[in-house]
Amino acid sequence: MPPPPAAASPPYQCSVLLRRLAASSLASSSPSSFLRALRCLHARLLTSGLLHAPSHPHLTLRLIHLYTLSHDLPAAALLFRSNPCPIAATSLVAAHAAAGRLPAAVSFFDAVPPARRDTVLHNAVISAYARASRAAPAVAVFRSLLASGSLRPDDYSFTALLSAAAHLPNLSVYHCAQLHCSVLKSGAGGALSVCNALIALYMKCDASEVS
Repeated sequence: MPPPPAAASPPYQCSVLLRRLAASSLASSSPSSFLRALRCLHARLLTSGLLHAPSHPHLTLRLIHLYTLSHDLPAAALLFRSNPCPIAATSLVAAHAAAGRLPAAVSFFDAVPPARRDTVLHNAVISAYARASRAAPAVAVFRSLLASGSLRPDDYSFTALLSAAAHLPNLSVYHCAQLHCSVLKSGAGGALSVCNALIALYMKCDASEVS
């Protein structure tokens, strides 16, 4: 008798269930029912020994994402602490920033070793600072992205940075011009989101003629 197809394996079945649960969350009118189903699936993964298995890291990542969708952020954070990774950290940074929990959001960024951080994670924490009108730490994170040596900022990096820079206490045309030059040198100036953020920044310091 031939072996069963890979599609019938427990990891595959659990992955399918997680995807279906994620899809159902978009149409669910009962958050409590969604959370109960999520916890049942979490328990199944634990008893099966699949959760945190080195060969199936995607299951933990999906579970973290679903807990952020359900707004059970403590459960998502607990899963993350067992194996900090940039993908999960990005999801948690965004979720906690949206909930107004900036210190918690930043803690997930800090929990990922610098060598494992990627551009997307940097973007998430820069955006978190921008949302909280914290320009100085946002600029510091952007500089750490540049200093990494192996990473490069993208359109989202500059959009987030420019949004944060709008909250600089002594914003001037000089600051705007410096940031504008950085954008042009990076090649990100053609992105619509970056252009809009630049215009908003110039308008913030009453430099509408320059913008």
